[in-house]
Amino acid sequence: MFLTMWFILQVVGILVFPQVIEAVISSDDIKYCLQLLDTFESEALLPPARIISGENTGRNCNNLPIPADYLRPNVLFWHPIGQWQLPLVCPQHSHSQLTFAGWRLSDNENSSRKPRLLYNVGCPVLLVQACYICNGEKEEILSASLEILAQLPTFIHVPFLLLHRSGFTLSLVDFVLRRIEMGDSFSSVERALLEISHEEVARKELVYWTDVRKYISRKIDTRQPQMFGDVKSRVIAPSSLTLKDLFLCKFSENQPLYEESLCRIVAHEWISIDHTFKIPVKVGFVRPSDDTWVTQYEALLVVLNEQGEVMNFQLTADESFETVRELLNQIYRRQQNANIPLRQIVIDNCCKWRGKLQEIFGPNVAVYLDIFHAVQRLAKCIPKSVVYRQKCLAEYGLIFRKPDDRNEERTKCTATRETIVENLETFVNIWSRIKTVSGQPVLSKEALHEISNLLIHIRKGCLSGIPRGCGTNRNENLHKMLNTSGLNLPRLGVHLAMALLSLYFYRWNSAKQNILHKGAAPICYERIEKLKREIFQMEQPLQTDHEHFGIGFVKGTDAQMSCNRQKDKTQNLVDSLQDIPPSTVDDLTMKVNFSSCIIKNALLLQHAIEILRKEVGSAGMSDDDIIFLLTFPEFVFPRTLIACNVQNETSDNQLDANIKKYGLCRITVEADGDCVFSAVSLHLKKLLENRSNNQVIAYLQSLGISLDADDLPSVLRQLFVSEILQNPQCYEGFLAGRQENIQALAELFRKPGTFATELGDFVLSGLSNVLRMPIMVITSMLSWEIIPVVPSRESPLTESPVYVAYNQAKQHYDGAMKATTTCPSQDCQIQHPSVSGTLSQVKNGCRCGTSQSKAVTKAAYIAKKPCVYSRCPCFRDRMACSEYCKCQQCCNPHGVYATRVGQNAKQKRKSKMMPKFRQQPNLDYLKSQEEPLANGRWTLTEKVVLQAVLRYMDCTVERSRNAEDIAKNYNYVACSDIAKDFGLSISQKSVKSITRKMSARAERLALCLQMSIEEIEKCISNFKQ
Repeated sequence: MFLTMWFILQVVGILVFPQVIEAVISSDDIKYCLQLLDTFESEALLPPARIISGENTGRNCNNLPIPADYLRPNVLFWHPIGQWQLPLVCPQHSHSQLTFAGWRLSDNENSSRKPRLLYNVGCPVLLVQACYICNGEKEEILSASLEILAQLPTFIHVPFLLLHRSGFTLSLVDFVLRRIEMGDSFSSVERALLEISHEEVARKELVYWTDVRKYISRKIDTRQPQMFGDVKSRVIAPSSLTLKDLFLCKFSENQPLYEESLCRIVAHEWISIDHTFKIPVKVGFVRPSDDTWVTQYEALLVVLNEQGEVMNFQLTADESFETVRELLNQIYRRQQNANIPLRQIVIDNCCKWRGKLQEIFGPNVAVYLDIFHAVQRLAKCIPKSVVYRQKCLAEYGLIFRKPDDRNEERTKCTATRETIVENLETFVNIWSRIKTVSGQPVLSKEALHEISNLLIHIRKGCLSGIPRGCGTNRNENLHKMLNTSGLNLPRLGVHLAMALLSLYFYRWNSAKQNILHKGAAPICYERIEKLKREIFQMEQPLQTDHEHFGIGFVKGTDAQMSCNRQKDKTQNLVDSLQDIPPSTVDDLTMKVNFSSCIIKNALLLQHAIEILRKEVGSAGMSDDDIIFLLTFPEFVFPRTLIACNVQNETSDNQLDANIKKYGLCRITVEADGDCVFSAVSLHLKKLLENRSNNQVIAYLQSLGISLDADDLPSVLRQLFVSEILQNPQCYEGFLAGRQENIQALAELFRKPGTFATELGDFVLSGLSNVLRMPIMVITSMLSWEIIPVVPSRESPLTESPVYVAYNQAKQHYDGAMKATTTCPSQDCQIQHPSVSGTLSQVKNGCRCGTSQSKAVTKAAYIAKKPCVYSRCPCFRDRMACSEYCKCQQCCNPHGVYATRVGQNAKQKRKSKMMPKFRQQPNLDYLKSQEEPLANGRWTLTEKVVLQAVLRYMDCTVERSRNAEDIAKNYNYVACSDIAKDFGLSISQKSVKSITRKMSARAERLALCLQMSIEEIEKCISNFKQ
């Protein structure tokens, strides 16, 4: 009784604590395999292709049982030459015969000659391979390599399957495929294998203790039995990722047969075409440029015949007809080859596609609107909480029937258009008077509007004469099956989605052809074997050479051709842009071509965003927020927003709170009209005293900025005025819509203490361009705590910004410094970080580049990702890589670990006889299928390129800024060679996408204006109080 209860607890325990244990082959397992070999006198006596169970081997009832006798592994010896007396030839030298050179088995712990572990249902199996050599060659060839297995005759059954890093017995392969076929997910199959393995180990332990009790009851000796050990440590099962590799391997083997079965299906009367959207939106890939998940498809189109069999399917990026035109052409050609013309097509958008469908299938094909979708259009307008909803929809579905067709299911063709119109009027007259409990009519205004739209289809004859059983109801049942299958995952790779869809559609068709019976186990793969035999008997190539299934209808080369066409269209536009007078073009656009101008501006903007992210973090702002603040300088510091230059304690407290968030302290500056120049000069003096950057100091001295300068704020004022006079076109946006003369204002601004003019709005933008340094403004606003200002004409000389504090209520600037132990502010309360935390972070080291291929060179690694340093903790801390780092292809500009320079990593020796399958990444699979990649969301690079294009077009005042011109310029840059030279991944955008982006930009501007108005009202309210 005790043992029975213990066994139940062991089995139940796995349901709570299942886990996958890494499979390790112990020395005892190898010794056991060597003992088995000693029991056979010669290799010819080995059991052919049979797994030797280790459960009963070595057990002796006369001795005290030990756990090792009950935990012996199952073993499979694979030696085709010795077991079947087969003459095998060398794969490299076909004239020479292979000879046996021993077993891949050694009891030396340091030896690599170990058996290979095969996952199995229950107890794992050790595969012991024979080693073969060719005459005069030293290199060994394993008996389970592809070259050897390819020479075996068909009557030899290979009981295992080897992948790149794993192996399986055929019993486990069959178990996994049948569970996936029934709709189980890979995680549930992994859990099932864990439970089976745990139960097997627990059963062996129960047998062990039963034998121990029998032995002790005979009182042969008084020795104490050994403990069996931890049961969970003996559980070995493949992970869900390994199971995916196995499933995809079998799919690649059976994919031509799946497609051949679809090619044999034709329609005798009609077909139904319908989209589903729940599963395709989960299919996509990870974009390597920013590690963002991109949804590749939006819809799945499935075509069924009158028997409900799937004829073809396609994952589409949209619902347009042109996307599926090639699929429909394939179905038409299939029908023509079978000499069976189609008569009707049922679809959910009949009027949009009728003419295009008749172009393919002929003008005599009738295109109907599906009754199910006609009813669903009304169902969406009636809430589910309405009591009479089901009865209303049921009567609504009866208006399409003939008067004498009143059975539960429709048994005749639908009625004429006159009869349906009469039935619809009767339905509306009755249900428009019926009200819900709340007093609202069941047929709302939206419902009546849908009925009026349906009346147009009725009068066109879209719902008259539909044959019995003709509709997309079978499509809806298929959609329900897919939504509850293994496809119901948060994310799906394209290759895995294709494999699952092919399997499920094959099983669906098998059920429709009465091959699968209700309540019977799936026999899908028996039909696969039957199909194989039929193909071999026909001795004809498969019919799938000219058809596509799932993907591959639209080749990726079409996108490249579109790119070339876009180049040709915009070439004349670009040529004309080169002739724009210098007075209307930014200095960056002079003496360079169009694409290089845009790319340079975009990279400057992207670099500025990276500086902000690095110095102050995200601060709750998205990339779009930062781009807006960097590219709308006229909105940043509007002097005319509020003119209450008063003492406001609330704004001071908010400014101090915002400053402390970023580890800064405020330094008070006198409000004498030169406050902004004084605040900037405080940071410059600190920089000149520390002399931490010689390049920046030399540049500042060339401008006349030094510690010996008598009045540094006055020097900055004069430099700003000179910048305005020399580059007026860069600051025209601040004076948009104003009539002021910028030169007259600049001359007026030379006077010390002058600030209350229009030039005061863009002082910081001008100083940033003069100093070639970024400026970070900490404000007293709640909506925009920090505002970045970066050089717009040239790249900054340093990434360390100048910090200033801005009180909006007072319209006053103060200095801001990084808080240090010698902070100049007397009342600084910031907690200064200790050095120990930095040292502990350095000890962890970085692992940059470890995911890259060993063959990737340093230059290729940098070109692949221009911002390769952005995530490196050593680079962010301005430190060199140390001995604790494990980075590969190290490119840290602050220093590379010395002992790693020039040191070649030891490369693992790869076997020449690799298994036949290795899973492809999603991007590689899409490229192999020549499938055009989806653009996904806008990347940061694409956003800054668009902004650079808009800025360029702003400078060329004679050019319009409509969406079509913006798209032409943007797509020209995206397809340019210079973008490829910079290693930038820029996707083409449609006019619709550009329009949406511009609309979002306008909405963001309106929102920012509203937020500023709220800040002004708050300041005025506090002032009145």
